[in-house]
Amino acid sequence: AQAFNLCVISLAGLMDCGFAVVQGTARSPSRISSHGVHRPHPACICVVEPRGAVFATLAAAAVLRKGRTRRRASEESDMTEVKNKVTQDSENKLQELLDSAVQAQADGESEDLVSEAEAAARQNVIFARNGFVNFGACQQLEKRIYTDAELKEAEVNVKKLLTVDDTKSGVARGLNIFFAAFVLLSIILFKGGLQIANNIGLAFLALGATDYAVNGGSLLDLILDSIAQATNSEFKNRVAQHEAARFLVAYLLGVLPKAYTLSSADTLEKFQSTKINGSGCVLCQADFQRSVRSGKLSSKDVDNFVCIGLAGVVQEALMFGQAQTGGFNIQSVENLYTALSWEKRRMSDQTRWATLNVVTLLRRNEKLHAELAQAMLRGSRTASLMKIIEDNLAVRAA
Repeated sequence: AQAFNLCVISLAGLMDCGFAVVQGTARSPSRISSHGVHRPHPACICVVEPRGAVFATLAAAAVLRKGRTRRRASEESDMTEVKNKVTQDSENKLQELLDSAVQAQADGESEDLVSEAEAAARQNVIFARNGFVNFGACQQLEKRIYTDAELKEAEVNVKKLLTVDDTKSGVARGLNIFFAAFVLLSIILFKGGLQIANNIGLAFLALGATDYAVNGGSLLDLILDSIAQATNSEFKNRVAQHEAARFLVAYLLGVLPKAYTLSSADTLEKFQSTKINGSGCVLCQADFQRSVRSGKLSSKDVDNFVCIGLAGVVQEALMFGQAQTGGFNIQSVENLYTALSWEKRRMSDQTRWATLNVVTLLRRNEKLHAELAQAMLRGSRTASLMKIIEDNLAVRAA
């Protein structure tokens, strides 16, 4: 229709008939029809009063420019929509890179190779415009000292939220009590029982030392985790809620998760290696570990590590009243403070801010967290969890 308009208007301009573009129907010039009869025209051109060839040509050009602008805007909008959406191809590509990164760690590759594999996965998320637009893009609380009154107003009790009655630690205490009772009964009931108890104790000590030296404690963790799973009916769900919180907070802060498991047995089965211990999120942190050893940690690195370390424990406390998993994560945060030689007041201020920051993020994304936890229980792929995050936040933004 626009091409037809141009031809007619240009021709009119050359003939000096005075065509002009008007939204509506076509009518004849007054000098042709004295009665002003309006006749419909499929090209939606109105013939009005004489205006000259120049005006007609300019009007035709304006119509074409407007059409081209609309088409270009529509095409750009479609392209932006594609770039901002996680497609199946981009999800599959990211999963391949994440698998390579976690396999490098499981195979015991050098730190440089692990770092390169992790960097490739991060680059795919950040720079390839594959739809992962919310990675590292969350709005956090202002980093400052928060008073008791501010925490109370936000209904955040830091001490209560971070108190952990760790189930696996309880299992370990139970095993120690059992072993002590066994030694006592052996001494009482059997001749030479003391020697038997000593031999058994030495055997267990040797086994534990070997496990820590060779496997990093994987065997002991497998035993404790398996007993906890068998004796606590809600343990697996707690682990899923805990790790979903860590996964979500890590992703929003810009620390890329490359895998996750919900049990130590699952870890051994999935990775076929003891280089990755226990259950939980496996994060891209080769560069972070290198910075820790060199003593060149940035404040952002510390903030991210503390927030991710506290996220699972905080989520359990919010849901169940008290955390029963994650004692190791709390200990890791305290170990980092010790390595940085921070004074007690600075540790407290950092923990208070991080706890309030995490609570805010988790409350803001409560439904998203629940969806992630259910997906973890179903065994969804790591990249699929990231797609869930992006799809959920995209719908919310719309």
